[in-house]
Amino acid sequence: MDDDTTTQQQLSSVTVRKHQPRKSVEGWIVFATGIPPEAEPEDIESRFEQHGKIHSIHLNVDRRTGYLKGYALVEYESFKSAQEAINQMNNTTILDEKIKVDWCFLDPN
Repeated sequence: MDDDTTTQQQLSSVTVRKHQPRKSVEGWIVFATGIPPEAEPEDIESRFEQHGKIHSIHLNVDRRTGYLKGYALVEYESFKSAQEAINQMNNTTILDEKIKVDWCFLDPN
């Protein structure tokens, strides 16, 4: 049994959340909002990589202005890294803007 499966089983018996985090095809995705439009991809990556190995980062850019649209999807290889990023990054700041970080996908059960 892999670490992610064990972690999910432990979560179901311990967590009081109404919905459980759901793994994507390749990893665990966290959703960060409040990202300043003038932030650079390196600003996001350097902050989030402190919490574990990142599989991918998705940043949408406004075609007209060239600035970020204010959110980021950060995919971690492990549940533990994603959970640590949520715990450590939620309600912190990037370029003096407060960000919110939580799970991107939740299991409805």
